Amino acid sequence: MIRILIVDDQNTVRELLKVNLEQQKDLQIVGFAVNGKDAIQKVQNLNPDIVLMDINMPIMNGLRATKIISQKFVNTKVIVFTTSDNDKYLNFALDVGAKGYLLKNTSGEEILKAIYHAQKGYFYLENKLVEKYLNKLAKVQSDLSNTFGLKQLIINQAQIIDEKLDSSRFFAELQESKFTVRDINNRIRNLEKIILSIRKTLNIFIISFTIILLFIFGLIISQ
Repeated sequence: MIRILIVDDQNTVRELLKVNLEQQKDLQIVGFAVNGKDAIQKVQNLNPDIVLMDINMPIMNGLRATKIISQKFVNTKVIVFTTSDNDKYLNFALDVGAKGYLLKNTSGEEILKAIYHAQKGYFYLENKLVEKYLNKLAKVQSDLSNTFGLKQLIINQAQIIDEKLDSSRFFAELQESKFTVRDINNRIRNLEKIILSIRKTLNIFIISFTIILLFIFGLIISQ
């Protein structure tokens, strides 16, 4: 029997989850909490196997509560259950030890999958979010590749002009040109700033991609 604590400040959400989950013979709803602080106390008193945790709640939010529960109650697995598909929330949920991330409009079938995966110690990310982050990762990689290509093109142009500078017959032509080596160097510096920004963005998606790999690995192990 898998013992479940539902944490959400909305009574409607709590009752819907209760009705859906209690249809499963191997699941038992052991209690409810309305905020993060309440959830920590209920985990201590009820010792649930799984906590379905909302994020935005009064007094203490779900992510802070997840961190505390993951550190103090190692046998209890937390699945974030939220309306937000914000990248930062997902990455933070992984950092604080959550074993799943679900949106509130996910299907009952996926909620069950997340519970069974979390119970075995695997991270579960719902299918919609897997697809979303794979698409984002592909786009960032494409943008980064295009930017490096543009930088290389400008560097090649700079090299050609440097070669012209070595020849006196091109000196007069270069003096009259508005497109100088200084212009090229400025463009290269600007591109380097853009590349640095894209690299920072790519680091975020590498974390998300790691989540996806953990999710897929969990599926493989559970079969």
